[in-house]
Amino acid sequence: MIGRWERGEVDPSLETLRQVICACDLDLMPRLVPRDTEQDATIDAALDLTPTQRLEQLAAWVVFVGEARANLDDPSPSRV
Repeated sequence: MIGRWERGEVDPSLETLRQVICACDLDLMPRLVPRDTEQDATIDAALDLTPTQRLEQLAAWVVFVGEARANLDDPSPSRV
């Protein structure tokens, strides 16, 4: 069922979504807020990538975070 949602084959009804959320021991509390479009361009750019490109981007991010953590662990001037 969820796989079909993820693939965009079907849209769950609000009641179905509420049931799934309740099964996770959570509550759905709908409310109206101003639309946040800050990340739209980033999301659109990511969706334009192929799965291989997304995986390569993720691998580069993992390396970057690993190096940043290493620099935090060893703040000597030679590492800065």
